[in-house]
Order: sequence, then C-alpha cells, then structure tokens
Amino acid sequence: MLLKGETTPLAVTKAVLARIERYNPLLNAFITVMAEEALAAAAVASAEIAAGRHRGPLHGVPIAVKDVFATKNVRTTAASKLFGDWVPTADSAVVKRLHAAGAVIIGKTHLNELACGATGLNPHYGPARNPWNVTHISGGSSSGSAVAVASEMCFAALGTDTGGSTRIPASLCGVYAIKPTYGIVNLEGMVPLARSLDHAGIIVTAGFAEIAAGAIAMGLGGYLAAKSDAEHYAKEREREHREVIEIPEEEKREVAQVLHTYGLTKEESTPIVEALSKHPKKWVDFMMRFELGLEKPDPKRAFISAFTIAASYIAGGFIPLAPYVVTAYWENMRVGTALLFSVALTLVALFVFGFVKGRFTGTRPLRSALQTALIGSVAAGAAFLIARLIS
Repeated sequence: MLLKGETTPLAVTKAVLARIERYNPLLNAFITVMAEEALAAAAVASAEIAAGRHRGPLHGVPIAVKDVFATKNVRTTAASKLFGDWVPTADSAVVKRLHAAGAVIIGKTHLNELACGATGLNPHYGPARNPWNVTHISGGSSSGSAVAVASEMCFAALGTDTGGSTRIPASLCGVYAIKPTYGIVNLEGMVPLARSLDHAGIIVTAGFAEIAAGAIAMGLGGYLAAKSDAEHYAKEREREHREVIEIPEEEKREVAQVLHTYGLTKEESTPIVEALSKHPKKWVDFMMRFELGLEKPDPKRAFISAFTIAASYIAGGFIPLAPYVVTAYWENMRVGTALLFSVALTLVALFVFGFVKGRFTGTRPLRSALQTALIGSVAAGAAFLIARLIS
C-alpha cells in the first residue's frame, strides 16, 4: 500500500500513534513512546517514497523495539531501575539496520526486568497485559513487543530470545515469533542476559498470504516425501528382482512365521509359501511388504500426503489468525466471543479435512471427519484448561 501510494508512512504512523494513545494506558506495552522521532522519520520516508526512492519492504513501516536495544538520545531502561536514566549516545546494531532500511521506530517496549522472566510482570514498570484478556499474563520476557503487535500498535517488533523470550509471549498473545540462528543478528549495543545464549528476534502477525504460502510449502514437502518413498520402493524392487534366483529355506520358514503372527495356521500358510516360492519376483514383493515394511506405491498416496500436511498447517494457523479476521469485520464483538468463533471455525475446517481424507483413503468419510474434529476438540479443551490453570 505504501509503495502503490494508497497511503503514506506519515498517515500510517499517525494512525499507529493514535492506537498507542488509546490502548497503551491499559495494556502497558511501551515504556517509552517515540512520537516526535517517529513522525519525523515518517515524514522523511513519505517524501522519499513519493520521489521514487524506495529503500525496501520496511521503508516507512512503524516498528517497535524492545527496551534492551540502545537508541541514540532515547532512554533505554532494560525495564530496570539500574538503567532508569541511561540515554545512549549511539544506536545498537539492529537499530542502525532498521534506520538504514527506512523503518519508523515507534517506541521502546516493556519487558521482564533485565529480560529475565517469562511472565511480563515487572515490579518497576507494572505488568504488560495480554490484549485478549487483560487479567491474564502476556508472557515474557519480550512482553511489550508481543502485546504491541497483537493489539496493532505496530506492525512488527524486535525482541530478544535467550530461553523462549520471543516465542513465549508470541504464543500467549496469538502472534508469531522467530528466533534466528545464533550469531546471525549482531547484538552490539544490546543489554545482555547471557552472551552465549542471547538472540535478537522478531515478533509479527501472520495473514492469509503467509499461511497459504506455508501450506503450499508444507504440502509440497509431503508430496516430495511420498514421491521419494515410491522411488525408493521401485529401486529396491528392481534390485531384488535382478538378484533373486532361488528362495532359501530359511526365508521360507521366516515367512511362515510372519503369516503365523497374522493368525494363519501351519496348514494354511504352507500352500501360500510354496506357491510364492515358485515365482521369485512375487516372493520379492511379498518380502518387501511384510519383512522390510515397504509397500507398493499408491498413485493417490503422494496427493493424500500433501493434502493432509497442508490442511493441518492451515487449521493450525487459523486459531491465532481468526480473531483478527472476526474483530476486523465486527468491531463490537467481544474478544472472548471472537476466540470461541475462531475455535468453531477451526473445528469445522478439521471436520471437512477429515471427511475429504476419509474419501481418499477409503475409510468411512463421516467417521474420519468426526474423529478428526474430536481430536481437535480435545486438544483445544486441554489447551484452554492448561491456560486457566497457569493463569
């Protein structure tokens, strides 16, 4: 939208600051709001984009920064009285990268003191409250970053992750977090917790496009895996067919034992073994299936694998995404109602997925659908109960 000129960084930044003014007093996502700096940066970004000088996907986008990253001439507290008056004279490495990309830094977010904790509670700056239920914890230590993203007070936020500090609050607030490989992101200018374990991470929301892309990728992976299995079977079968000349007596006894475990008596298994031994290639196929665990590839198998994985990915992504969709269309709907609605939609998706899977796999479609939806219901109920217990 920014690149197409449908709106401007300045207009977007003003809208984000209005949301912060409205919701931050309750949610406490920000320790410091950088309104003046953000408006100035947004004005510059608007002029650059209008002149055709687009720096990239972050140009003009309001981003929040966890208050452990040094920001030049802006207080950096690490949510601790130890750093309560520290005003850095230089930006941290990640903040420099954001400025270079043209991002608009909107403010410094709340955290557990010195990034040590997983609750979002802080004795000096108060709790960062979960936007879905303000009586519940937001998780930590990157609590403010997750709350700000979930409540749309920014489009993305920097966090840190030493033992789950981006992933925990993202999970509790219904958004997404990435913990990059250690050493990829420069930590210069960051207040450390454990130098050998600290990571700089990012917290974002995910839309339909991201979930669709993930579903396609996962489905393609399932298809390729199933295709690889089929190719492996074909190669093994061809090799065994070339090598088989005579069936050893020991193998005959082993096959008879296998048939016995399936409930056949000696009188019933002996004719089967003798008949197979007269046809070496059929014997190879039998052995591959019952002894090696390899089955003849089904033409539908690759598609079923791809469909199963992709549908599971979509259903799994729908629970955190659906409340955004629902509340976007019905602004007066209560968050609790939106969450229940999203769970209901997810169960419907699981029911349809189970039905289609049943049709393709040859099982009873209705039974498969009910089983899939039941498993989803039990999982959702267990998650809800655990959340109630720990809150």
